[in-house]
Amino acid sequence: MTPESKNTRHPDLRWKHGYAPRKGRNSTYTTWRNMIERTANSKVPAYKNYGGRGISVCERWRHSFPNFLADMGECPPGLTIDRINNDGNYEPGNCRWATRKQQQANKRPKPLIDLTGQRFSRWLVLGLSHRDHHGIAYWFCRCDCGTEKVVSHASLHFSSRGCILCAHLGRPRSRKGQFLPKTKP
Repeated sequence: MTPESKNTRHPDLRWKHGYAPRKGRNSTYTTWRNMIERTANSKVPAYKNYGGRGISVCERWRHSFPNFLADMGECPPGLTIDRINNDGNYEPGNCRWATRKQQQANKRPKPLIDLTGQRFSRWLVLGLSHRDHHGIAYWFCRCDCGTEKVVSHASLHFSSRGCILCAHLGRPRSRKGQFLPKTKP
C-alpha cells in the first residue's frame, strides 16, 4: 500500500485500497463514506435522521474502510446498506445489503396522531387497537347504530360510511358514500 493523502481524521484513508469511486458509480466505498457523513457531520441534510437521532458508526468501521469491507463484503449491484434495527447503530450485527423494497418495509413508522374522540361520518373513534407490521394504525370505533369494530386508519379517512348494518338503514347512499337525494313517493 502507498500513502494516498495526509488524512489525520481517518488514519486508514491515508492508504490506497482500490475502492475509491470512479466516474460517479456507486461503490462500497461511497456507501461507507456516506454512512459516516450522515452520522457524524451535522452540516449534511440527512444528519437529522441519523446522527441527530443518536445513530452512529461503530469504532471498528468508523476509522477503517478495510474493516467495513471485511465485515460486509462488496455491495452487490442494486443493493444499499440497511440497518435491521432502525434505532440501532451501523455495526456488523445490525447491517445488511438490502433491496429498495426491503428497505421500504424496514422504515420507522410515521408519528401517530391520536384520533380518540374524533368522528368520521358515522364512526366515533374510541381508541387505538394496534399497528400492523407496516405501521398502519387500526382503531376501535363505534358506529352510530351501536356496532363496535376495529377500523383501519385509511378506512376512517377515505370510506367512513359506517358499518354494514348502517349501509342498509337510513337513506340510500352512492358508491362514494354520499347521500342520494330523497325521491318523492
